[in-house]
Amino acid sequence: LFSPKETVTIGLEEICPNPDTEYHLDALIANLNAEGTYAALKNYLAFHAHVDGWSDKKLLKSSLNFGIFSKNVIKSLLKFIHHPLGSTYAFTYHIGKMLIKKKYGERPSPADFEQLLTRQFLPSDFI
Repeated sequence: LFSPKETVTIGLEEICPNPDTEYHLDALIANLNAEGTYAALKNYLAFHAHVDGWSDKKLLKSSLNFGIFSKNVIKSLLKFIHHPLGSTYAFTYHIGKMLIKKKYGERPSPADFEQLLTRQFLPSDFI
């Protein structure tokens, strides 16, 4: 979907914190909880859209009732889950995550994490 340069740029801008800014531990924990909630909402939307066949209108109304995310955030999630590559991406990501957890446990060591980033793996390496 993205070129290597775009991927790095997005990673730096969206994922990596600004080293000049000091983050309070409570803010970091809240952010982590929000990310988990975001993933849960994405799963909720995908399940009801693809399995139950809910309309976007019903999905939007149901999601807004939680009072956590804005209408724009929910609409962007709906756009993602309806995109032809969305379900393929989610499935591939989930399978990869499960294989990594099986091989390295819930929290890979720094050395294992470095290998994941720098070494090319074959699927057979995880089986």
